[in-house]
Amino acid sequence: MNSVQNNRTTRIAAAGILLVVLMLIAGTLWTGRSAQKDTVEAARSVSRLYLDELAGRREQVVKNNINNNIRVIDVALGLLNEADLQDPEHLSDYQRRLKLLFELERFAFVDEDGFVYTADEGIQNDIDRYSFDYKTISEPLVFVRNLDSIDKKVIIAAPTRDRDLYVGDRHLVACYMEIDMDNMLSGVSM
Repeated sequence: MNSVQNNRTTRIAAAGILLVVLMLIAGTLWTGRSAQKDTVEAARSVSRLYLDELAGRREQVVKNNINNNIRVIDVALGLLNEADLQDPEHLSDYQRRLKLLFELERFAFVDEDGFVYTADEGIQNDIDRYSFDYKTISEPLVFVRNLDSIDKKVIIAAPTRDRDLYVGDRHLVACYMEIDMDNMLSGVSM
């Protein structure tokens, strides 16, 4: 009888130990999965936070580049003197110097009739290629030209009407700079 009772006790003890071991294994697996889920969620949260911060910094760099180029226009207009305005050739020389100094694709003036004064192409009548109204512009404007092309250009236009700039009898009412998109986005990288 003792032997039967010992066998029974041993079986109950073994079943109890097996049950405890199974509970420990199940608990470990559940805890592991829970921890993994929490880790994945934490990694996603940190990644989202990092990407939001990165996007914010990129946006700030672009804003700073645009504001710096608006200041360049202001400085360029301040450097313009009577000798530079005496005729279109002198104005073109001035514009070439600005293009080199500030690494611009184009720095142009627009007169009251929409003629565009450029450094290398002379006087053009292609103002309709640009998305600003030279007749009513009252503050700096920024837009992208050739948006659907590989050759995208950032255009920053500003009024000059109140500065009384004349080349001969032609009143210059606006100016704009054209910047290659890659130059504008310099300093912005992943």
